[in-house]
Amino acid sequence: MIDGEHQHRLLPTQHQQIQLQNPRCTRNCQPREHDVLCRGGRAPFRPGNTLFDKLIGERKPLYESGLLRHTQKREVSEWIVRQVRNSGGAFLSQYRRGQRCKICGNNNSSSSSNSSS
Repeated sequence: MIDGEHQHRLLPTQHQQIQLQNPRCTRNCQPREHDVLCRGGRAPFRPGNTLFDKLIGERKPLYESGLLRHTQKREVSEWIVRQVRNSGGAFLSQYRRGQRCKICGNNNSSSSSNSSS
């Protein structure tokens, strides 16, 4: 069960516009356990980053296979973002140990899913 803080849309049909919601969209926050830390100071052993890397690793062969059209690749990226958010995580940037960070908005989410290789 997902509480109000972690609401999301269910998988959309092909004809629906995909909108990933992130109710935690504030400018400053402290990183939480399941958050994914992006750009500068990424912590690979954090639970959120570990899950993110695992999800990417599972989907990378299909993503790079050449069998998917652009829209299908986007769906793979958005699925990964949803899985992280469903686990209670958010995508954070400008993380510095002991300092605040900011949550990446929806414009950054699908590109973030390609940032780990």
